[in-house]
Amino acid sequence: MGDISKTDFFQNRLDFLKKLFSIFPPDNSPSEIVAAAQKSIEKLLCRARLGEPIRIWTSLSPGESCGALYLAHILESNALSNAEVTIVNLPVIIQRDDGSFVSYNGWGEVEPYNLGKYASFGKKAPVNLIKIMSNRWKSLSDENLPLRATVNGRLLSVPENFYDHFILNEISLVPEEFNEAFAIGRILGKYPIGLSDAFIFMRMEIFIEKGMLTPITSPQSGDPAYHRMLRKNRI
Repeated sequence: MGDISKTDFFQNRLDFLKKLFSIFPPDNSPSEIVAAAQKSIEKLLCRARLGEPIRIWTSLSPGESCGALYLAHILESNALSNAEVTIVNLPVIIQRDDGSFVSYNGWGEVEPYNLGKYASFGKKAPVNLIKIMSNRWKSLSDENLPLRATVNGRLLSVPENFYDHFILNEISLVPEEFNEAFAIGRILGKYPIGLSDAFIFMRMEIFIEKGMLTPITSPQSGDPAYHRMLRKNRI
């Protein structure tokens, strides 16, 4: 989500994270996240220059896909596209040792004790692939639409209303007056496609501005902004 143009990249990310985190009680998380990311990239580049191998964990999740492409761009931009890179793609379905099957939305859902075993999914990335991934990131950066989404397995730039159909469909199924937090949780559970609670809240704010919804209560002090009741006007 947000601005990924080449100019002031990390400042743009910080500004957008502050916007996302504004729905929660104030803290320093956005600044800490961006500072940690910058420090991690500097550390990775330093080790890559020393010849250490790199492993990229990625999946069809838009966030993880963006991360992989951006990292490839960072390597290519620093003349490190020939670094030893292994890409570990998360399969859509994984068969467990007991014969059951599991599907994860991203590596963040995988149990830590399974990471060592799943590392075997990794494949060495040829230099040309890193350059292709870097070029794909450049294209996304040039397009710089508000969102990136995985469509038919491909990461695409999409408008900010791309997911509105899913959100509005679920709102149409709740009572005329409904708990916003409950509706957001219902959407996240039904559509595991890379959305976040903050993003859905931001879209609902747009619906409120358009007169489609009206807040009828306010969140208590210290609660997220979506801990309130809404009334449907025209959905």
